[in-house]
Amino acid sequence: DADDTRMKEYFYPELDKDVLFPQGYIAERSGHSRGSTVDLTLFDMATEKEADMGGTFDYFGELSHPDYTGITREQYENRMILREVMLKHGFKPLEEEWWHFTLENEPYPDTYFTFPINSDSITSADTSPQSEPKESSNDGGTVPQDTVSQDQAPAEPQSANRPDAGLSDLWTDAALSLWTDAAPAKAALTAYMDAVTDETGAEFIPVENRIAVFDLDGTLFCETDPNYFDYTLLKYRVLEDPDYKDKASDFEKEVANKIKEQNETGKSFSGLEVDHGRAVASAFSGMTVEEFNDYIQEFKKLPMPGYDGMLRGEGWYQPMLEIVDYLKENDFKVYVVSGTDRLIVRGIAYGSPLNLPNSQIIGSDETIVATGQGSEDGLNYVFTDGDRLVLGGDFLIKNLKMNKVSVIMQEIGQQPVLSFGNSTGDSSMAEYVTSGNPYKSLAFMLCCDDTERENGDEAKAQKMFDLCEEFDWVPISMKNDWTTIYGDGVTKK
Repeated sequence: DADDTRMKEYFYPELDKDVLFPQGYIAERSGHSRGSTVDLTLFDMATEKEADMGGTFDYFGELSHPDYTGITREQYENRMILREVMLKHGFKPLEEEWWHFTLENEPYPDTYFTFPINSDSITSADTSPQSEPKESSNDGGTVPQDTVSQDQAPAEPQSANRPDAGLSDLWTDAALSLWTDAAPAKAALTAYMDAVTDETGAEFIPVENRIAVFDLDGTLFCETDPNYFDYTLLKYRVLEDPDYKDKASDFEKEVANKIKEQNETGKSFSGLEVDHGRAVASAFSGMTVEEFNDYIQEFKKLPMPGYDGMLRGEGWYQPMLEIVDYLKENDFKVYVVSGTDRLIVRGIAYGSPLNLPNSQIIGSDETIVATGQGSEDGLNYVFTDGDRLVLGGDFLIKNLKMNKVSVIMQEIGQQPVLSFGNSTGDSSMAEYVTSGNPYKSLAFMLCCDDTERENGDEAKAQKMFDLCEEFDWVPISMKNDWTTIYGDGVTKK
């Protein structure tokens, strides 16, 4: 109930309640409802009190991260004691909550059990299998109620509304609920998943080799409104930011004005991709990594110019976020491999429902140096106690096309088995994933054919459909495969 804010000051003082689901603080499908996830703390037998963990259970914020260092040494050590014990006994931690652990070898990895959540349901609820999928919340969020009750779970439960469907099929329907039933891409992915997770099958892929790579712009996130997020960020910095526009270099202004002209007329400029990277590196030079992220967070709060009901940081394709969650639930490790500046991609993803660690976000790069380093080479300079990391001002590489393949090998170190992209800039990545792979592999490409709900381009979409047919990639029609793009309440102007 978004209007019930009685516990705001205790659990989420820094946030509005209506962002808790979209920003991933509460899971829509909770491991608690699979009987595999536990929230717990330490109890001190000497004092007969809970140990001091430096934070409150279910507090939504950085304070709850297990590795948060703004607490006392004793509080931090208590968190590590709990973490090490749980790891030793087969549980994996959640990186955002010190109290939350999930059994690695779950007995029911695809089953969400129905159970009463209040006194009224205990006295009046029908605990037989649900005839229609329903939703019920618990302390981990909203979960699909389409299996059997906790006291009636058979060895091989079946869906009551689809007697011939197994639970894995039913979970897929819930997980990919924003995809149309007839979507070929959905069918291709779920069939693939059935094959590669079947330990008895010839196409089984061990967990350590389940790697998926995603482009960002136009694949996970709104690509053009009216241009890429990082292009509009630079334009704002150089031409509009009152604290910087008078300090901008002639080169930065030249690049920003090209972006402005491109936004207004659609004109393309040769070499703009690299020039933009150079201008970003110089325009934000000297900022600490944290200050740069703070700047991005403020920019994300601006309205999306082409849409009502959406801010710049909210342009996530909701059906693709379902794909990411679906892969993670099936033990895939997901990476973002983007042409956008790595720190900007991290900033876009920060606090978002994508919910990936920075170590799994790859992008174009610029130099990062210590505050006291100056022009001294990193081979000669030693980081000191008073140093902080700042943007060095020099552009290194644009992570597009073949560069994506190179950086995958450099940073991931193995060939992925799934690729998701949307343009020819992702072609090399798609072909690398599907060429000579020892495991079953697929490449998916989004086609921007929706001009009603999104800034689509039918000619560009048709070109991608044709390329998918030529290279045997799986096309995703934004128009026909998705029931929504940005969620309820968002409309294109």
